[in-house]
Amino acid sequence: MRKFLKILPLAMLALSLMAMGCSSDNGNTDECADGTFLCADEACHACCNDDHCDQGFECSTEFVCTAVCSDAGSDCSADPASCCEGLACDPFDRECVTVCGADADCVALHSDMLFSGDLKCQNDGTCDFDHCANDDNCPPGTVCYGGDCVSPVGAGDVDHCIVVPASAVIREGTTAEFAVTAFMASGALAPGVTFEWASDDTDVATVAAGVVTGGSTTGTASITANVVSGVTCTPAASVVNFGAVEAGHTRVVVVDEMAGTLIAGATVRIVGDGYDNSIDTSAEGIADFDDIELAAATLGTVTVSAGTHAPVTVMDVTSNDLILHVGLIHDPTMSGGFRGRFDFDSIVCAPGDTCEVKLGLAGPSIPGNLFNLSFDMLIGEMIMTHIEFGGSDMDTPLPGGLILGLNDTWFREIITSTGVPGTRVAWGLGGKLNLGELITLLGPIISGGGEDIDIGGLLVSILPLFQDFYTGIKPNVDITAIAKVVDVNDINGDEDTTDLVPDYDNFPELQPDGMMGLGVPMDQSMTFNVGALPSCGDGYCYDGIILLAGVMVKDAGLVPLGITAGMDKVDEEDTPNGQIEAMTLFLSDVAGRLPEDQVQRVVVALGLNIGGLMDDTGGGLTIAGQVLYVDSFSGTHSLPAFMTPADVTFDAAARTATLTALPAGIDYMHMILDGAAASWQIMAPSATAGTVFDLPEDPASGSYMDALNFVAIDLADGTSFQDIPAFNGSNMDSLVELVGSFVFGTAGVPGE
Repeated sequence: MRKFLKILPLAMLALSLMAMGCSSDNGNTDECADGTFLCADEACHACCNDDHCDQGFECSTEFVCTAVCSDAGSDCSADPASCCEGLACDPFDRECVTVCGADADCVALHSDMLFSGDLKCQNDGTCDFDHCANDDNCPPGTVCYGGDCVSPVGAGDVDHCIVVPASAVIREGTTAEFAVTAFMASGALAPGVTFEWASDDTDVATVAAGVVTGGSTTGTASITANVVSGVTCTPAASVVNFGAVEAGHTRVVVVDEMAGTLIAGATVRIVGDGYDNSIDTSAEGIADFDDIELAAATLGTVTVSAGTHAPVTVMDVTSNDLILHVGLIHDPTMSGGFRGRFDFDSIVCAPGDTCEVKLGLAGPSIPGNLFNLSFDMLIGEMIMTHIEFGGSDMDTPLPGGLILGLNDTWFREIITSTGVPGTRVAWGLGGKLNLGELITLLGPIISGGGEDIDIGGLLVSILPLFQDFYTGIKPNVDITAIAKVVDVNDINGDEDTTDLVPDYDNFPELQPDGMMGLGVPMDQSMTFNVGALPSCGDGYCYDGIILLAGVMVKDAGLVPLGITAGMDKVDEEDTPNGQIEAMTLFLSDVAGRLPEDQVQRVVVALGLNIGGLMDDTGGGLTIAGQVLYVDSFSGTHSLPAFMTPADVTFDAAARTATLTALPAGIDYMHMILDGAAASWQIMAPSATAGTVFDLPEDPASGSYMDALNFVAIDLADGTSFQDIPAFNGSNMDSLVELVGSFVFGTAGVPGE
């Protein structure tokens, strides 16, 4: 999270849009009044040719814009209102067809369409589905599916199904939740399907409605699901259950945080008062220390090291039954992602809108903990993009997940998003904008160019534009890492043609047709009241708030569905006062595009300081965050107070972290020490301000003393620091659900 926001590409995008507009010529001259044009007869008129008229109009011989009527079978995608009397623009084929009189007319018109029996004759004479954001919006007997109300499919329509997650590790009495995704033969989700569950060894684990509970017997059980009266989901999920730990022992179970599988051969070290011992995990992922029982009176520091995984240390542990999750170290010479295009044709512009600009952002879902959220993951790696239009000619870095076009000209047409390997959900936010409005909006903000650009104003202006966009979701996208290639053409713009970049050309295409549909509007809204921003010295700790909303998808990660921003200083003339006006966040709901039992709705509120964001080295960067799980994307919410930043100094030579100042009320400290190829995560209970914190000895895997990032964390109500390493069901792999608020900062070094 050190370079959390790439402000430069955002500014360059705005400059690119301005360049497009400034290079255009409307044919007017100073000889004619605004809104009129000098025509061939050397007189000023409302129009000289069709280009001077809005969509659906043409310039008549009298130099007046008049409406054009489209006949049956004509393409009406540019202007749905252009169809002649008695005709309507079909929302699926985008052709003018005879208006419907009853629902039966719609079934006949689209008899080959999936769910055609659910089409309704709408008031405007078009055939369409009733639209929805969730099942509650649909009539009885139907479900929300891709934003449409449709009838559930039959058991025989399900081609195959998948149980998620593929594996889990539990202990006696704890639970793990599983779910099923069902697919039709086309690869599309199968809506409204019910399942039956079974365990092949109920002494090891039982299952009911997807909730698996650990039994008294240590072992492995297969958890199967099948469609009622239909197919069996393959492969079955695997659950490893551990019984009670022996008295006088300390058991440490080591698990891969993404795959949920046990790790053999990891070195586990426990250091306590007069105690220091290391054991390698067995084939079952267990390190069993038979000569120490950690407890409140017998504290221990536990470190896990594995050659393939980043080390983790938990300090002052009081439980003798532990489960620690460690992250796989990704090969820096490998990268995975996907390619695709946005289906902008599905977006119909409102009458009078010009919609010259097509803008979209896409990527794979983001797994892991939200306080490690990286904007690099959200927008993709930078790719130099050539923009040539009229008198403008420039090369600018734009994110691989960003798409930009003007009318029929594409500056970036292909989505090339990178992500963490695994089964992910591809997401997209896209829409059409009026170029003239963009110029009016962005002109005053970026007129200075370079370092004079008002970054705060830019954020506040650009991000809310997404409120009129649409979203797309594609589940079950496989992200597989492939070898990077030498950047001989310097596509990342770092002036180095010997470094490596992702092999974008060989990323797999989105299935089945390479397209990211944009079918669900961002028509849900939430209002957030922001309290007073905390003070730091003579000013305020943060000057802006970003709201990012979406869903956490089981075994896949965060899928963004809406974003906006607010600033304390809204323009150059404004004076910061530590107050941000109420913020309205527009977003899409899931709308049946993912199974409801696999998602949790979440809003992440981020307090940021622009000065730190503009520091390319990461120095001074501070971001405070709040994680709010919600039942629905609606209503008015009041954000709790943001934490003040921690003041930490890191002395690598002395192996200390001096905690000069800490936020009040935190539950634990999460320190991230950078090494050459990975980071070492250290978790410790909260200390008091002024403490000189002695860092543990280096893990067996090497030294990690390059830099220190510090996260102060307040856990959700009812959760304590000791719950995180304890084998109790509320563990490190659930931090995404356990963190209530946090503040991230980069530690200073002595002498700075």
